[in-house]
Amino acid sequence: MLADGETAFVHEMLQTFLENIDADIVSFRDAISQGDSIALSERAHKLKGSVQILEAHGMVNILKDIELRAREGEAVQAFQTEFAQLDSLFEQIKTEVQSQLQSLT
Repeated sequence: MLADGETAFVHEMLQTFLENIDADIVSFRDAISQGDSIALSERAHKLKGSVQILEAHGMVNILKDIELRAREGEAVQAFQTEFAQLDSLFEQIKTEVQSQLQSLT
């Protein structure tokens, strides 16, 4: 069980995640649609940091792979399988975070 101060901190962290994740996903998808490997690498790096604090290891591993391969210049089109996996995982993690927030209130 979390102490009151810890509960408030966790609540704030999760709320901040939810407030920012949609914009981060849009930015990630923009890099995909533009075919910009460098921007994709940067967006993957940012998203990786965001989900890493939630210990979403599967998502972190996919984003790390995209980040490194895109930085090396691999074409954006090469990541279609990873993009499909991430779409599903983004929705799952948002649902889980919303559930956690409700349990903290």
